[in-house]
Amino acid sequence: MATITSFFRKTPVPSLQAYFETKSFNLPPSVVWTESESDVASALIAALDSLAEADREALILEVGRIIALSDEPGQNALLDVVQNRRQFDLVEGGHNRALWMLMHEPRAFQLAEDIQRQSGCDERDNQDEIARLDFGMIVAIFGFCNA
Repeated sequence: MATITSFFRKTPVPSLQAYFETKSFNLPPSVVWTESESDVASALIAALDSLAEADREALILEVGRIIALSDEPGQNALLDVVQNRRQFDLVEGGHNRALWMLMHEPRAFQLAEDIQRQSGCDERDNQDEIARLDFGMIVAIFGFCNA
């Protein structure tokens, strides 16, 4: 839950409003988009409890996808696939950029997710696992990826 609250607090209100206007979530009247950013974020956090369970789960999953691409490796993956680079460059903040990409270039967003997953796989592959017997003899050196 901490990650979704962080997302609400780090994403500008106009972007959050645009996102929620494209969704079918029934937000309570306490979410007033013209309020301050902290008031809107607080109202959205409180609104999570009022959402239907399926809506809450869908929101949490989608926000998780956005957050996963909001860090530096995620932003690099987004940069690798964005079609409208000029518009993308105008968007500030990792959370906001990932949200923009999901809303405006959903297929590219999915490609960025794939790139990031593969990148994580490559990093795990490079960290070979070593199985040792009790007396320290190396039995096998192997790397694998389950992604």
